[in-house]
Amino acid sequence: MWARTYERDLKNVLALQDEIAHDITEQIRVKLTPKERSLLMQVHAVDPEAYDAYLRGRYWWSKRGAVSWKSLDYFQKAIAKDPQYAAAYAGVADSFLELGGDGYVSPKEAYLKAKEAAVKALALDPSLAEAHASLSAVKFFHDRDWSGAEDEIKQAIALNPNNANAHGQYSDYLAALGRLDEALKEAEHALELDPFSVGTNIGLGQTLYDARRYDDALRQYRRGMEMHPDRWEYYNCISDIYEHEKMFAEAFAARQRALSMQKDPSVTALAEAYQRSGYRGWLLKKIEILEQAPPQTMQTDARESRLDPFKDFGFAHWYSLLDDAAHAMHNLERAYDGGNATVLFLRVDPNMDPLRSSPRFRDLVRRIGFPQPSSDEN
Repeated sequence: MWARTYERDLKNVLALQDEIAHDITEQIRVKLTPKERSLLMQVHAVDPEAYDAYLRGRYWWSKRGAVSWKSLDYFQKAIAKDPQYAAAYAGVADSFLELGGDGYVSPKEAYLKAKEAAVKALALDPSLAEAHASLSAVKFFHDRDWSGAEDEIKQAIALNPNNANAHGQYSDYLAALGRLDEALKEAEHALELDPFSVGTNIGLGQTLYDARRYDDALRQYRRGMEMHPDRWEYYNCISDIYEHEKMFAEAFAARQRALSMQKDPSVTALAEAYQRSGYRGWLLKKIEILEQAPPQTMQTDARESRLDPFKDFGFAHWYSLLDDAAHAMHNLERAYDGGNATVLFLRVDPNMDPLRSSPRFRDLVRRIGFPQPSSDEN
């Protein structure tokens, strides 16, 4: 029906995308509203070096973990070259969200800086899907503004239906509320859009786990491991399933593998504890090691120093496996008081199943302020 050749300078690459879109709509006679035509013409020419830095930032951001510092550096370089580059501010927001979630930046600082960057991005470009997704994450994980978070993520998806990260975020939101069928559809769609991403693969596995589809979750994690054999996170996810199924020998092997990949010095002591007293001994030794560890893991490079954002939640998990509800609840409440975003998934997390009959657990769920109570907590 239509063909045409375009040659443009790299700095006009974003303008070229919109020019092609405009030409296609004219050719197939799609009717655009005046507002849509206006948005189509509001294109910001991007400095080629800024665009290159932005792409590099997204590459490193997709790797997650400590390398998010590198993604942040590239996004800031993009902004230094082009202070009006909205997408680079969204990248800064996403980098801080990742660094805060992994403990490299305090949650308070991370969410504050992420929100500032997302708001700046939207001031420059209200139609930027990535910025709406970033703001949704702040409203969900930090502000606990349930309706605001859903509005933002829905807008992100409407603006860019092919944004895998937005679909993954929406899956997390829906799962937290117990809307697991909807969450699975979003997680599956995110994986279809970005099948090689660590985040989309683990995200679908976690949602399957939350839905109590343990065999499917295990298969999904193993598929992810085939693509990313260097990621220790898969082994911890798999060990959760083994623990829930009381396959403790397999759980021990997976936990140890994850620790070995992280070069954790406690591997030998934990192995000895397991040999002496089985998985219960491993759990008790793990708790002892965590209790004696300093609050912050210091490294030579300050950017490698981190607080374990899951420490309190991990204690709760270990104690629940030991049938020690009192200590488990104490640590869950510490996680809640510290603003740990993981508590938002208490209603669906199978790791918390041993605690669901506890009045303290029910009270904690109530205090989180979910917009709709699930049937098992009525």
